[in-house]
Amino acid sequence: MTPDISSRLKSITWKPKFQAFGVHFSISLLIFLTLLYFIFFQWYPSPFFTTDGGTQGLRLIIFVDLVLGPTLTFMVFKHHKPGLKFDLTLIAITQFAALAYGIYTVHHERPVAVIFADDHFTPIPGYEFRQAGHKLADLKKFGHQRPVTIYVKLPDNIKERMALFKESYMSHTGLFMLGNRYQRIDPANLKDIASHSIDMETYLKQDYLKNRKAEMQRTYHEFLQNFHHPIKDYLFLPVFARYCKCMLVAERTTLKFVDVVKMPPPQVTETVIKIHNKRPTK
Repeated sequence: MTPDISSRLKSITWKPKFQAFGVHFSISLLIFLTLLYFIFFQWYPSPFFTTDGGTQGLRLIIFVDLVLGPTLTFMVFKHHKPGLKFDLTLIAITQFAALAYGIYTVHHERPVAVIFADDHFTPIPGYEFRQAGHKLADLKKFGHQRPVTIYVKLPDNIKERMALFKESYMSHTGLFMLGNRYQRIDPANLKDIASHSIDMETYLKQDYLKNRKAEMQRTYHEFLQNFHHPIKDYLFLPVFARYCKCMLVAERTTLKFVDVVKMPPPQVTETVIKIHNKRPTK
């Protein structure tokens, strides 16, 4: 360290800097804990915190609220510094603006509904729910849990169903966006959903898994070690979430979501669609 740098460091009054940092950090921590409640329990309740962006949103808010603001205060704070109030005001405005943007982004992307269409669930944010032809106020028509679970009623006629699959595939619009076919979860719909539950032991024995089989079996067995409930009372259903395609675990009788198994589910629907969209050979 050069003598010039050393002398400058010695001239800095560190205690007031750390005190200012501590005050700013304490205020930011209170704001963060309040936001933490909304993120964990209101916007991204388990298990959607890890599958639909809660983790990413939390990182953004931690950086803005607990790192950016207090660090800037530590850097500029100096007793009797000319313009100190202006600097601190500018930092507060910057942090507030960045935090407001972060909160808006996290809230905007939160899943408001989990749609079951054909054979899997898809969590969707509010703007996609509106694109499907509904208002956010319509969520209460389908239930009161957060996010609400909705069933897409597909045609019973196989030709009509496959035509719908083809239209969905060609338009790159998922079946979960068929808002005119949304229904509440009733006993009949629940029975259909339960019929798509994956037998995990059978699935993990399939030869087509090839080199992924050992890793997936290990992931499932680790899940079983931490899941202290009778497996027969739960459904294992594919979920195509924003940050993973994995297995969603739900209570068999209530469809309450309790956990996820982070392994790829069987891609049944995609395979069927591709087969039925092949042109006949001449």
